[in-house]
Amino acid sequence: MADSLTTSAAPTRPARGKVVTVRSRSPFRWVLRLIVIAYLFFLVIWPVTLVAKATFSRGLAPVLDALQQPEVIFAFKLTLSVAFWAVVINTAFGIVVSLLLVRYTFPGRRALSGSNYRA
Repeated sequence: MADSLTTSAAPTRPARGKVVTVRSRSPFRWVLRLIVIAYLFFLVIWPVTLVAKATFSRGLAPVLDALQQPEVIFAFKLTLSVAFWAVVINTAFGIVVSLLLVRYTFPGRRALSGSNYRA
């Protein structure tokens, strides 16, 4: 039991290639966080709030009337159709490319995979 209590307190080295993150508690980090939050507020939250406020300023009825117009319904159907076929085509090409990358060695393989993988 005494052996388990007398373990060495020396830090061990991480494995090669492993990144060890050391976090400090400096006020600079809090200032950076506040700057990022303010930036996101002015870039995203405030404009979206203004658009939503202007959209619903006369109530929900004009919005529902606009959504029932034939042009809007056609646009929604077209968007869903294009999104569906984009998913199907990207899935098919992704499977083909993944099979090519795994099974064959060819010039340009590394560029096609987009990684530093070397076979």
